[in-house]
Amino acid sequence: MARDLDSQFMQLYVQNQGRIYRYILTLVAHESDAEELFQTVSMALWTDRRQFDPDRGAFAQWAFGYAINHIRNHIRKRVRRGEGHYLSDEALSRLAEIRSDFDEVFEARREALGHCLDQLPVKQRRVIETYYDGDVTIPALAEQVGLSTDALYKQLQRIRRALFTCINRLLEQEGAA
Repeated sequence: MARDLDSQFMQLYVQNQGRIYRYILTLVAHESDAEELFQTVSMALWTDRRQFDPDRGAFAQWAFGYAINHIRNHIRKRVRRGEGHYLSDEALSRLAEIRSDFDEVFEARREALGHCLDQLPVKQRRVIETYYDGDVTIPALAEQVGLSTDALYKQLQRIRRALFTCINRLLEQEGAA
């Protein structure tokens, strides 16, 4: 039973570690501070993993709560030592709230994008994925798919437009549900 909970926790942690790091990075002044805080928060999450209740909310939001508390403590220590200028607790709380809201919207759009990519015809999906993998130039990709560079740019534009429309439609449907 405990092993299953640990496995579930690790799966959720791995899925959300990038979000947690970006959340921390948004709220602290230096990347080195963010990296240190990320490690500290990760250890705290693991230590308190049994306190996470999936029925009470999303893992990322739970982790963000830990992160903001560690960030506040970090800032208080720095201020006491006279190391730099930091946001007030009120400003930090507001920024954390905005960042958390942004994260939820971003995550919803990312999930919708995954669904919409699955709906694309295979050839279009291959083109868009190859393009965004960044390992091939436009002329090389155009040659690979048998199009002129202008035709490829137009096709990419159509695919992006279709994805944008699909994402917005999905999000509207979820909002209406």
